[in-house]
Amino acid sequence: MLLHAIQAIGRTYRDAFAGVPRNVWLLSFVLLVNRSGTMVLPFLALYFSQELGFEKSTTGYFLASYGLGGIIGAFLGGFLTGKIGSIRVQVFSLFGTAAGFVVLSQMKTFWSITICLLLLSVIAEAVRPANSTAITEHSPKEKFRQSLALNRLMVNLGMSIGPTVGGFLAFWNYQLLFFVDAATCASAAVLLIVIFDRKSKPADDTAEPAVDENSEALVIQDQEQSRVGGPLSDPVFICYWLLMFLTAIVFFQLLATKPIYLREKFELAEWQIGLAFGLNTALIVMLEMVLVKSLEHVRTLRVIAWGCFLSCLGFGILPYGFGFAYCLLSVTIWTFGEILSMPTSMAFTAERSNRSNRGMYMGAYTMCYAVAFMVGPVIGTAIYQIDREWVWHSCSIVAVVVLIGFYVLDWVGPVPTGQSNNAANQ
Repeated sequence: MLLHAIQAIGRTYRDAFAGVPRNVWLLSFVLLVNRSGTMVLPFLALYFSQELGFEKSTTGYFLASYGLGGIIGAFLGGFLTGKIGSIRVQVFSLFGTAAGFVVLSQMKTFWSITICLLLLSVIAEAVRPANSTAITEHSPKEKFRQSLALNRLMVNLGMSIGPTVGGFLAFWNYQLLFFVDAATCASAAVLLIVIFDRKSKPADDTAEPAVDENSEALVIQDQEQSRVGGPLSDPVFICYWLLMFLTAIVFFQLLATKPIYLREKFELAEWQIGLAFGLNTALIVMLEMVLVKSLEHVRTLRVIAWGCFLSCLGFGILPYGFGFAYCLLSVTIWTFGEILSMPTSMAFTAERSNRSNRGMYMGAYTMCYAVAFMVGPVIGTAIYQIDREWVWHSCSIVAVVVLIGFYVLDWVGPVPTGQSNNAANQ
């Protein structure tokens, strides 16, 4: 019985990864190297408030400056991807990010930190739309969800290492975080140069699937979608963007108010906070590909709806418990939400675009998180200064709003381009 159970689990994982193109694996491996050094962002709030002695509200403005630069970086990355190619944009971004972290480690005053964070995020966030576009360029449309989920798996495998190790390094010396993070960014850039020739083309398997009698409606739908000039002329995408934006504001409390709350109310040390981050990424590595595969025939927006609901709920339950174990419960809940929503939302974005405007769509998707990164910490820390518990009560309210909002959008909006007929009928 045990052997059969192990074999069944093995088949499930094999099926989840089946058909993902080789170049997608290579792109994902590069991100694994890069994200294994993700140590600075998870501890910026603590670094600014405890190591440098800034007020919590000032820390929120620092993170907002990073978010503002991220808006520019997301747009710039999407624009440049269409001009010079997704691989080149990633290489330039990674090398620039490495240099930026080294410079940031030496900044101590308000304006020097603010300007450095702004410029750093412009460079660093340009990699996101470029990488997402590269994944879809090297993957057939029917494999978008799996390819993007594999990409996230490698990212989170790296991040299960980075923040966990970073927590111990921060406990010893915060400066080490900046230099290790810079080293992994530079290493990832070198790998991209070695693996992908500058003239490399998307794989042959990016060709659209053959048309049969059952897919005629989808082909017509894809032709209609191809006439869309970009995300701003797509009303369904705009509504979807706004709902994702609300969710992202909650999510970025992870880097703003939550670490401070875990220290002040839960009385956790940096290494415990790092381990909590590690649980998040470990769960994603173990479960995301399987869950994404098992839900591929469920309507896309409904999967995103429940994912965003759980993501917000995981933050919303914080006032009702205490201690390290309860912190891990919170992490588990919002991690399942992230597993459901993140790869599916990226696939939804890719499915609504075509090859000529995919960089713009991916840039708009990345910009959603960049804008939320800018305003989320400011809103969160402002509420925290008044009543720290209301930060989390607000997260619960958002959870209900986005769940209802996505279901309404699923009811009134058209089926996303590329979604299967089975999904449409469920």
